[in-house]
Amino acid sequence: MQKSVKACAEQRWHLHLWDPANPADHGRRFPWFCRSWRHEGDCRLWKGAQDFQRVKQALAGKSTWTYLVLSLPQATYRNQWSMFRGGLFLWAKLRKRITREYGPFEYIQTWERHQKGGPHVNIVIESQVFQDQCYTRGREYRHDWLGNHAEQVGFGWWYAVRPMYNRAGLAWYLTKLDAELIGAGQKNQVPVNAPPHFRRLRASRGTLPPVMRGELTGTMVFQPIKCYTPRKGGYCEAHSGEKPLDVSGLEEIPNDTSGIKLTTQGENGRKVGKRKGVVK
Repeated sequence: MQKSVKACAEQRWHLHLWDPANPADHGRRFPWFCRSWRHEGDCRLWKGAQDFQRVKQALAGKSTWTYLVLSLPQATYRNQWSMFRGGLFLWAKLRKRITREYGPFEYIQTWERHQKGGPHVNIVIESQVFQDQCYTRGREYRHDWLGNHAEQVGFGWWYAVRPMYNRAGLAWYLTKLDAELIGAGQKNQVPVNAPPHFRRLRASRGTLPPVMRGELTGTMVFQPIKCYTPRKGGYCEAHSGEKPLDVSGLEEIPNDTSGIKLTTQGENGRKVGKRKGVVK
């Protein structure tokens, strides 16, 4: 389990936020949630809903999408981490081949794991030329062409191609996407065994709409918020010997913390560095 996911599950950290446009705002404290797809439960549902809406908006802007599935041969890799990392390298090579054949295209991909733990990748590419070729030349052409090039760059022998010619095809994909993002159904294929910092959702530059940014700024405090009780005036009994922090305005989590500029505080309340980050 990643450090941030464990901290979220045990509520070890919290946020001290304020409005930089309001000089009179001294800040309020909120529980911190990782909002990670690795954290089963509310965080995964929240992140899945956000990713789904971004993909849905991207798909609605174009009509010539084609759905692909690519697998990796497990026997050629040392472990599952190397498979995930190797898959990114293989896609970069296959993407160049598709570009040479059909011209530039946009894509969105989601990574999943199958029953044995290895990954496979679901991809939708937006290309009028590619979809026209799939339609005019038929099933054998698109499977043979994709299969040959996919295996040549290093992907596995199993693959699938499905042009989405109409709204029914897009609706089918979105239904499938909704289930896979939150790990619903009998087969939970969320790639929790992926390497740290691995992005499950990837896309070509500018394809997905940006994540909404909030107007708050603040400090990440690496202490549990339950240690700060206004009625007792500071830390709980377990931390009574430490220097208390400001506990004014203790409230529930705000509706939108998707984009917050943060500094960090150590366990004694001292600022130990500055960074600009996004609460996931």
